[in-house]
Amino acid sequence: MRKIIGYAALLFLIYTFYNEGMFGEIFKQSTSTKTEVAADPTPVPVLYSSDNINTLKEQFLKTKLSVRKEIQQGVKLAGNYNGVIDGLWGPETEKSLVNFGQSNKIPFNSNILLDRIIAIAVSSKTGEIWFNGSGQRKAPFSVEASPNRDFFIKLREADTKIDVLAAYIKAGETFETKAPLGSFELVYASGENWLGEVDLFEKNLSITRADKTFVFEIVGNQIMGRKIKLVSVQNGNLKSVRLNKDSF
Repeated sequence: MRKIIGYAALLFLIYTFYNEGMFGEIFKQSTSTKTEVAADPTPVPVLYSSDNINTLKEQFLKTKLSVRKEIQQGVKLAGNYNGVIDGLWGPETEKSLVNFGQSNKIPFNSNILLDRIIAIAVSSKTGEIWFNGSGQRKAPFSVEASPNRDFFIKLREADTKIDVLAAYIKAGETFETKAPLGSFELVYASGENWLGEVDLFEKNLSITRADKTFVFEIVGNQIMGRKIKLVSVQNGNLKSVRLNKDSF
């Protein structure tokens, strides 16, 4: 019988890099060693107290009816709610919100919890989120998203820097609306896994401002609108400037 004196193993680490349009692979050899790995501790479940639930109910009822319906739609899309989308607080709504928070291990904070649920509803479709402008909306305005990223866009008054319109656009889709007359900037965030207007996207976050002013105006008997494509193309005519979250 042969004795097993020892053993060796080859561990191949694969590095992929991009070099002038060509992909290559480099293989490096090393010796693996056996180590003891401590078991992960048992995760501590997140549980909401009765006081937490009362606070959640108060926060829920403080919001507008349309937002309450959106919250219910969010937990329904997440698979936690089978009730009617009526914006009312009841046993089904309470159960669904609590289950969502606890199952996703969200430490209790009513604002964060509701924002996270609203984010699910918002990111399920392309559409306007809010409008805070005062002028009449007359000018055609459309934005087409690239096929591999969702976008959150805001139309911002060029002189006052006040945001007047916000919309969510799913990858490859086009958002169409009417904008008020005036001069505006377009700022937008893109990425994966929408978390809400505060945290924006969880993965591959990019925050940008289009490096031009968009003017919506009446010229003669025509209303001049804007059609924008947020698609990366070589020699495109829409330049952009990177922003941080504070500037967004």
